[in-house]
Amino acid sequence: MFEESQTAARSIVDRIAEARSCENQAAAQILIDVHSVFRIRLREHGECAQWAADTTDAVAAEISAALNISAGLAADYVFHARCLHEDLPAVGAVFAAGDIDYATFKLVRSRTSLIEDDDVMAAVDAAVAAALGRWHRMSRWQLRARVDRIVARHDRDAVRRRDRKRRDRIIEIWDSGDGLAEIRGFLCNIDAHLLEERLDALAATVCSDDLRTPAARRADANRHRRAVSVLVVAAVVSDAVEGISLLRVLDHRNVEQNASRAKNAALTKFALLGACTGYLAKFGIARTWTRRREAKRPNPRGAVA
Repeated sequence: MFEESQTAARSIVDRIAEARSCENQAAAQILIDVHSVFRIRLREHGECAQWAADTTDAVAAEISAALNISAGLAADYVFHARCLHEDLPAVGAVFAAGDIDYATFKLVRSRTSLIEDDDVMAAVDAAVAAALGRWHRMSRWQLRARVDRIVARHDRDAVRRRDRKRRDRIIEIWDSGDGLAEIRGFLCNIDAHLLEERLDALAATVCSDDLRTPAARRADANRHRRAVSVLVVAAVVSDAVEGISLLRVLDHRNVEQNASRAKNAALTKFALLGACTGYLAKFGIARTWTRRREAKRPNPRGAVA
């Protein structure tokens, strides 16, 4: 009886391992097929290097529609599909064999992304691919350290460039004229994807009759939140000024001047909080009214909601 249960358990575990390998192979096949689509679309434009960016966007749009995923995730597929064929073919072969998962492939790509010399990239690709078979049970942190060690062995400048780029992450906003502004910056991958998901979620909350495009809704999604944040921060600063001034009055230091400063700071604080409350009330009432109007709108098919 015991031997039969052991045999059954081993059989199930073997199926789990086989399914895991098939899952990895399927994920790699998606990237292989995405790259095939990319090459076809690029040939349609004469394979000019200048068309690569436009082709990437076009293929990402196709993948987004086919898989019903966001444009950002589709662009991520296209990016890693090109990396698998152009930068890390040896690691890609290990991936296609099902020996590593998609997360591991992306980790290797992220740690080798700042290598600029093609020969160095090829050497790192071969070294990492040969070592991946011994790294199955490592944590992500251990795996990252091992890849970094190989990169440092072949190109120390790439490690320094990556560290400098991580330290120099920034968001820049400047006026581009015509009432518009441009935003550019670098974020950690997790933060960037969370921001994208949040923008998509906020853009989806608007009225169905909104005439703006989905892209314009995403751009406007954080407008109200930024306005409220500015008002709240200004109120907190005014409160701090009021508190410091009152402490100085209690210490009998420039009593008249500090008392006047505390009074002005308090008035400013209450004015800002009042403006914040009014702002929230205005747009909260507007949103509630819009939702009630949509709820009362008759179903065009005459069905009961």
